[in-house]
Amino acid sequence: MTTFVYGAGAAGRVAVDILRAMGSSDVAFVDDAPNLWGKAVMGVQVHPPKVLDYPAQDDAVLLAIGRPGLRLDLARRLAARGIRFANAIHPSAVLLPSVRVGVGCTIGAGTVVETEATIADHCIFSPNVLIGHDVSIGEAVGIGGGATVGARTSIGAAAFLCLQCVILTNRTVGAGAVVGAGSLVQSDVPPNVLVLGCPARPVWAVDSSFDWKKIL
Repeated sequence: MTTFVYGAGAAGRVAVDILRAMGSSDVAFVDDAPNLWGKAVMGVQVHPPKVLDYPAQDDAVLLAIGRPGLRLDLARRLAARGIRFANAIHPSAVLLPSVRVGVGCTIGAGTVVETEATIADHCIFSPNVLIGHDVSIGEAVGIGGGATVGARTSIGAAAFLCLQCVILTNRTVGAGAVVGAGSLVQSDVPPNVLVLGCPARPVWAVDSSFDWKKIL
């Protein structure tokens, strides 16, 4: 079985290291950039996307794309073609037995997920994330290192929580929203808006003009 990590950038390199820590040795990169095809990143061969046209029965894909919306769109296209997805969960992460995790997720070192939390497909958690009990996390959510999500909170699909932010208990973060680094969320966050500060307040819309380079 080969695990194809889609994206040879920073998120992909982290995913490869986690897969290696899990004992996985058969790993390959897939990337859209022609200048990387045939080269090696971290000793791992980079292939064009066409390599996924005829995957072997046991092959699986892990999407390592930082932008949540792009990751979700690609996941849906690949799923429609019958592609299987793999998880990369660092051995030092602690997921309690009642936690439910979807497919295609990357969970970093030192992350803790508490009782009866639910993590949907294609989420990426950086190291040392804390997820409280009974939290619901939607598809393709990204969470930066050291972020804390309080109990019984709901995070909408394709939202992004930046480094060291704190979401208080019983809050809702809308789909596509971004919570800035170090922010404290005391109130619900609407969909598709960036919030910043302590307490966090809306700053601007997360739309087609949003500059993800400031976040990722």
